[in-house]
Amino acid sequence: MTTPNAAYGGGQQMGGTPQGSNMHELADSARAQVGEVKRGIADHARSTVQQVKERASSTFSQRKEQFAGQMGGVASAIRQSTEKLRSDGHTGIAEYADTLAERVDQAAQYLRDAEPAQLRGDCEGFVRRQPALIAGGALLLGILGARFLKSSQRSNDTRQMPGRQLANVRDYGKGADFGSRPEYGAGGMDASAY
Repeated sequence: MTTPNAAYGGGQQMGGTPQGSNMHELADSARAQVGEVKRGIADHARSTVQQVKERASSTFSQRKEQFAGQMGGVASAIRQSTEKLRSDGHTGIAEYADTLAERVDQAAQYLRDAEPAQLRGDCEGFVRRQPALIAGGALLLGILGARFLKSSQRSNDTRQMPGRQLANVRDYGKGADFGSRPEYGAGGMDASAY
């Protein structure tokens, strides 16, 4: 039996035989294609994440080596200062400086040898063991930062104000800054008229 659309050439067989199986095949094919696309996207995402991790690890390793090298330079500078202290007769201070130089060298070597996961775990452990020290350090950094910003603001204000303050004192009672800028009073008016 055919449907009423048979007259237009679009007849379907009732009962789901040939036309129904084509629909199932198309649906299965579409599902397979969607699955392939999903797998391709997932593979590409994994590849991209892996590349980002490798780049981050490489950058971290480079920075870690640079910082360890700088710390080694600090240790060398401390050692040079200890030699000067010893030659000047300050052996007690020189001993403390030697100890400090050794600790800085040990820290630099630790940075060179440690893996990122180990560094992170050690930092987390230190923060858990010494929370008051971390809070105190953060407070100290905040206070120093605020003082630095405050002093740099005063420095900028002082650089801008001295000439202006002197002009105001010198021209007190003559109006706003007359005489301190050439454009004022140049239009034929005398500043003393105010």
